[in-house]
Amino acid sequence: MADDRPELLVRLTGRVLGLYNTGNWYRFAAQLLEQALAQPQRLTAHDRVACHAALSVIYFMANDVSVGLRHAEKALEGAASPAAELGELQTAALTMRGFGLAIQGSVPGAN
Repeated sequence: MADDRPELLVRLTGRVLGLYNTGNWYRFAAQLLEQALAQPQRLTAHDRVACHAALSVIYFMANDVSVGLRHAEKALEGAASPAAELGELQTAALTMRGFGLAIQGSVPGAN
């Protein structure tokens, strides 16, 4: 609510409430974040890293390890930029990458 627009938050929350109740909530959130990443020039380095870090969590929760790992790696690539001003996002991305690699290493035949 940095723009002091609480009505936007209410609209967004109200529209996704049904998804949280009926399942597949992650698809909507992932779609919004992927849509934002489709226009990287309009995002700050910090916002791009935040999107990738959030997507890594979403895809791991959806049990899509390869996509989750890809987003964790992209978050870490972005975190290497001095303009990113991170900290917690880099920690989240490192954690998600470690989690994904642990899953792949513990499941026979997983790549």
